[in-house]
Amino acid sequence: MDKMKCPICNRRAFDISGFLDNSVEVTLKCPHCGKFVSIPCGKNTIKKSQDKVEIKERIANAATDIFFKNGYIESDIQEIANVVGLDLLSLQNHFKSKRDILDYILNFYKNAAGNFRASEESLARLTKDANTDDVIACMYLYFPKDEEAYYLKTLQMLFQERYRNNDVRDFIANNLILWQKEHVAGVLQRLVDAGALNKHIDIDFWAKLHVSITFIFAERFVIGIGEMFKQFEGKGMEAMLRTMYDLIFKLYGKTIDV
Repeated sequence: MDKMKCPICNRRAFDISGFLDNSVEVTLKCPHCGKFVSIPCGKNTIKKSQDKVEIKERIANAATDIFFKNGYIESDIQEIANVVGLDLLSLQNHFKSKRDILDYILNFYKNAAGNFRASEESLARLTKDANTDDVIACMYLYFPKDEEAYYLKTLQMLFQERYRNNDVRDFIANNLILWQKEHVAGVLQRLVDAGALNKHIDIDFWAKLHVSITFIFAERFVIGIGEMFKQFEGKGMEAMLRTMYDLIFKLYGKTIDV
């Protein structure tokens, strides 16, 4: 049984077994990123495809560490090749330049970010009787199982690099922050549609405030200010969010619709 990865989001798309020597191409919709992709399958093509993906992952993983340690500008593509155990020409068969590696990391994170979503069980609690606990439960977004360490490391690199790299700063603003804002706005809209909140709430304002709170804690965590991991994990950030949603229910609760 071979586990085939999506060439766009690099996550497991489907399993395959029993193919003949002849190569075939399978086109399907990736269950993770939702994109339609064509994946060559066959005894020889499967092995080559898996090897290529594995090497690109190793290169991106090493580059993430080096970019975080040295900064993108100061990082040397030869150092990345040395860490992975490749000569420079072999590495350039996969990535022509250091910029190509950064683009791969950014695209990988972007395609995967849409899957860091709340569970359907927590979203189902957003009824007319919903309260702050129900909302907070929807805000715990999870990295893919068994891949938490990689995504957290990548997030640390991105936040650190944003001070030195305009492209990374734009990526965070236009993807990570925007995506979270849309998620929070979607949760608030569900509450309005369910009748838990009245229509007078300014969803855009409160979604931006939520993102600002989480962004401050996340940023302080990744650049290592104080005991931020403990605060990032819960009590400091969650206490502020709970205060915010308690106020929202007080101001816009279903009994105050005028």
